[in-house]
Amino acid sequence: MIERIPEFQKTNARLFFGLDLGKKQSQLAVLTETGEELANFAFPSAREDFRALAGHLRETDSIALEVSTSANAAMSIFRTGSEARSVLSNPLFTRAISKARVKSDREDRAILDFGYSKSLCEYAQSD
Repeated sequence: MIERIPEFQKTNARLFFGLDLGKKQSQLAVLTETGEELANFAFPSAREDFRALAGHLRETDSIALEVSTSANAAMSIFRTGSEARSVLSNPLFTRAISKARVKSDREDRAILDFGYSKSLCEYAQSD
């Protein structure tokens, strides 16, 4: 699925990626500025897959990672391997996700991605 990312970027729209890291599998959501979900899928949590993802990200794209034990290692891949803005999620926001009644990585990733895209849009509008 990572190889399909350039398909989403053909529109030249600003894209937001939400990444929920897991030991064996990670979950990725791709959203537009308006919150339209373009993709939502799992892929192996392997260094080469993170590098491939980082290689596809453009300067106009942004990626948010859910804070976890492996977040710093993955973040270093995105900071050095792509021009996209990369951030770790707010621990309080992540806590709100973890206390949700219905819990799934698919929902976490989409909530994380939309919350991040919304806060970035608000930040951009305040300039």
